[in-house]
Amino acid sequence: MTPETRSGAQQLQACVLNFNFIVLLQFWNAVLGKIDRVQKRLQDPTMNFKETATDIESLEQEFVTLRDGLSQAAVENSKTKCSTWGIEVDRRIRRRKRMPRELARDAGLL
Repeated sequence: MTPETRSGAQQLQACVLNFNFIVLLQFWNAVLGKIDRVQKRLQDPTMNFKETATDIESLEQEFVTLRDGLSQAAVENSKTKCSTWGIEVDRRIRRRKRMPRELARDAGLL
């Protein structure tokens, strides 16, 4: 392997082995899995319009019922996977912007 290939692979690995990426994978896996199931049924040549409408309405209702818990479930599943794989689950620390010549990191109000 060339050094550029090795460097690119290391950068890609660092981006993929990241908590945020794994959360998105869990979320989209759940969403797209449900859509894929309905899409395969819609591609059936014997499918009629009534069954199509019923399948699309049931998909919509399923998403309405899962809307609130879907993201939380993705985060929880990702936490367990990250702990299994040894990936850190750190949140980014937001720092306040400093004015020019300001020395303290957190200059509070007096």
